Amino acid sequence: MEMDNQTNNHDALGPQTGIIGGTGFYSLFQSDVETWEVETPYGAPSSPVTVGSVQGVKVAFLSRHGDRHQYPPHVVNYQANIWALKRLGVNRIIAVGAVGALQKNFRIGEIVLCDQFVNRTWGRKDTYYDGPVTTHISVSDPYCADIRKILLDAGSKLDIPLHAKATLLIIQGPRFSTKAENRDWRNAGYDLVSMTHYPEVALARELGICYVSLCLVTDHATVLGDNEADPVSDLQDVVGAFKTSHEKIIQLLDAAIPRLGEPPQCACHRSLEGARAESGWIPLWFK
Repeated sequence: MEMDNQTNNHDALGPQTGIIGGTGFYSLFQSDVETWEVETPYGAPSSPVTVGSVQGVKVAFLSRHGDRHQYPPHVVNYQANIWALKRLGVNRIIAVGAVGALQKNFRIGEIVLCDQFVNRTWGRKDTYYDGPVTTHISVSDPYCADIRKILLDAGSKLDIPLHAKATLLIIQGPRFSTKAENRDWRNAGYDLVSMTHYPEVALARELGICYVSLCLVTDHATVLGDNEADPVSDLQDVVGAFKTSHEKIIQLLDAAIPRLGEPPQCACHRSLEGARAESGWIPLWFK
C-alpha cells in the first residue's frame, strides 16, 4: 500500500516522536493538547492521536487499546496505529506496555528495555507488503539501539534502574496463560511475556521508524518459588501495578525525549535498503 504524494495537512504538526500507551497508560498530556482523527488505508486507529509537548518537544500519543480499553490485544488495529503515527511525521516510537515476569531476576515494578522478542501470535496483520513487490525486512536486532541507549542513560541519571536485556515473548491472548505454559516458556529461557508489541515492532521497521519497547513488570507470570505470588489472574491487578509505577515512566520520558535528536542517527530508517526483490522501487511516502 502506497501513501499518496500530495501535501499532508498533518505535516505542519511535526511530531518526530510517538508514544504508544498500553494497559494502564491511556493519556500522556495534562493540557495544551491537539487531537487528530487520522484516516488510514487500514481503517481507524485504536484512538485519536493527541499531540502535545514534553519538555518543549512536540510528541504524538496513541492509546494502543483505545481510551476506554475497548480493544483486546488480538484485535488491536496495529497496521492503522503505526500508519497513523507515520502519517503525522513520527520517525521514532517508544511503546510502553505491561509485562509479566517469567524469570526470578525481573521483579514487579521494574522497567525493562527488551532487546529481543519471540512471536507466538497468529492471524494478526503483520505486514504492509503483500506484493506485488516482495519485501523482506531484517529484524535481527528489532529495537533501536540509539533510543535504548538514551533511555538507559536517562534511567541512570534519575536513579531509576532499567534492565538492558530481555527476551519478550508475545502471546495471542486475550486469556492469561496457564502455569504449565509459563513454566514451559521459563524453561525455554524467555524473560517476559506480553500480548502486544508484536506486530507493532515489525510494522514500524517496515516504515523505517525507530522503535523500542519500554516494559513495566506488573506481575509474576509464573510461580517462581514457594514464597512467591501466584501468576496474575485479574486485569485490575495489572492496571493497579502499572499505576503505582506510572510516575517512573513519565520521568524517563521527560528526560529522554529532548535527547532523541533529529534525524535519527541509527539505521532503522534505512530498513528497506536491499529488502526488495525488485531493485529501485521506493514507496511514494519516502520520496
